[in-house]
Amino acid sequence: MTTDEYLKKLEQKFKQLELGINTQLMPRIALKAVAHYKSNFRTQSFDGKPWAEVNRRKTESEWYGFDYKGEKRTYYAITKAGKKAKKQKKLNYSSAATKRKILTGSTGELGNSVTARAVGFGVRVYSPKPYAKVHNQGGIIKVFGKATRTLPARPFIGKSAVFYRETFRPMAKEYIHKQLNNQ
Repeated sequence: MTTDEYLKKLEQKFKQLELGINTQLMPRIALKAVAHYKSNFRTQSFDGKPWAEVNRRKTESEWYGFDYKGEKRTYYAITKAGKKAKKQKKLNYSSAATKRKILTGSTGELGNSVTARAVGFGVRVYSPKPYAKVHNQGGIIKVFGKATRTLPARPFIGKSAVFYRETFRPMAKEYIHKQLNNQ
């Protein structure tokens, strides 16, 4: 085999490898990435770093037990046949809200919205939800369109050293090794 023939064969092998990475390996890694990033909602952390606690689970917070149900008032009076109320009951209180995991809400929509797609020699993981970015990166929000509050970052997607080390790198290494060794 001449040098030119060898180089041509090598070039073909690399084109096949590139095509396989784009059409076979990266879509498989994308599926693994979705599972990895969705697991952050179960562990309430990112790469082992726990998320900031939510006020609805802090007993000292005015938001303790808060669960928005659409009522306009936060309290209503408990009266007995025309007598003045001595107690008030929270309308938006839910004992379930004091136990519910961070960022799951009652529907789990944010976690379920995490998706990924292969992009060249990588994977793009994202959520199409409009509120995903502020939860992931933190920022200033308006509560009920009025008062502003700073929401701490609770990252659930992004560059993950754990995913790269435990999933991406081993899968890529195994795939490339098999392709170069015709296995």
